[in-house]
Amino acid sequence: MTNQQLLSDFIAEINEVQNTLLAATADLISPLGDLVRAQVRHSQPPICAAVVLAVARPPVRRAGTSPAEDGLRHKRIVLAAALEMLHIALNVHRLLVNAALREQQSPGEMSLDASFIGSTILAGDYCFSRAAQMAAQTEHARVVAVFALALQTVSEGLLREQFAQDYAGDGNYGDGNYGDGNYDETRQLLHSGAHAAALLVDLPENRQQQAVALSQELATHWAIDKRQTLSHQALTHQGEPLPEGWQTLLQWLYQQRANGEMSATPPTRLP
Repeated sequence: MTNQQLLSDFIAEINEVQNTLLAATADLISPLGDLVRAQVRHSQPPICAAVVLAVARPPVRRAGTSPAEDGLRHKRIVLAAALEMLHIALNVHRLLVNAALREQQSPGEMSLDASFIGSTILAGDYCFSRAAQMAAQTEHARVVAVFALALQTVSEGLLREQFAQDYAGDGNYGDGNYGDGNYDETRQLLHSGAHAAALLVDLPENRQQQAVALSQELATHWAIDKRQTLSHQALTHQGEPLPEGWQTLLQWLYQQRANGEMSATPPTRLP
């Protein structure tokens, strides 16, 4: 299968993830539905889903698929959608946190509306519940456990970051990961997504470690510029060639730039 065919398949799965997210919000009426769908559109490109799809890509694709392969494809899609929905839920709740911070910094200039508070909490909780339902559709106990741990870890990290606002300059948190008020939730989500996807397709231990390591390299570059297209050399793992799925992910990111949705330099030619 050519690089272009691999890319076309990858884009088709990305689009299916997006459709899954939008379908999951169809039952939400305004203003809750509008709030969540705005965050779906805002969370572009869906890098969390892309990492899941890159790791869980089957190594060989033939003309026609078996029921087992179709089933694995569905699980890959719902896991990718679950991770994106978790990211969206966090973004929805952050709207409320940011509004509260603005009010705290400018007392008397604005007051949080009760309906806004209620709508934001309900919308975020709805997204959390749908994310959990999607993860459960993988029917893989270890994958669901990794997803649950991701939710716990990210929530705790963001809470500690919030409390750090009250202790600016103290830095007395022991591990140094949260006291600076710059908790990187994307790094944790990509770590969890890579790990869960590797478990889903039963990769050997060394390949699982490689997938997680690559996800963290991607997170590092993503933190520098969230709209950056990475070069082929930007993602390496001890000099080993990039797995096919990661090469396709880089091509997809470059296409985002070429379409005017991102800005950066193109990757080098892929083998």
